Amino acid sequence: MRLCAEILGNKDYVPRMTSLMNLDWQHSTEEDKIPPQYLVEGFKDYVWPLLNYVRPRIICVLTNRVWDTIIPRIEQCHPLNFEVPLPLTDRKGRPPTRLPLVFQLPNYEFQTLLIKPHNHPSRGLSYDQCSIIGRACQYFLNNQDPQGNPSANVMRRV
Repeated sequence: MRLCAEILGNKDYVPRMTSLMNLDWQHSTEEDKIPPQYLVEGFKDYVWPLLNYVRPRIICVLTNRVWDTIIPRIEQCHPLNFEVPLPLTDRKGRPPTRLPLVFQLPNYEFQTLLIKPHNHPSRGLSYDQCSIIGRACQYFLNNQDPQGNPSANVMRRV
């Protein structure tokens, strides 16, 4: 909840503006036990079509494995690096394991931010790290042209 509140800028938005989408139906505390093909098929058959229906402005991926699973499809949308004029490193000097990207879903006029926090929330995501991700998301949402696209100075070709 804390991470979602930081991303959206207010905890009151969380119940109405968040959706949790798992790539696989299995509940497992050990991500490595889920076969990779289940993640790929779950994304391709269920989550990707749903994302195109919901058309989110921000997608926050919680693990490197999920990022790596979905990135081949995101790359087909010609993502751009999201240039944030704020440091993404936490107090210990650690950056997120994946840098944010901006892309456009097919048949959708707005840009979407793909971002990943430093850690999965269940693995010790600090207030500092939540705040960093939240500031980057707020910067994305607040620095857009009238069509809802980030201004050119915040994006760079991947």
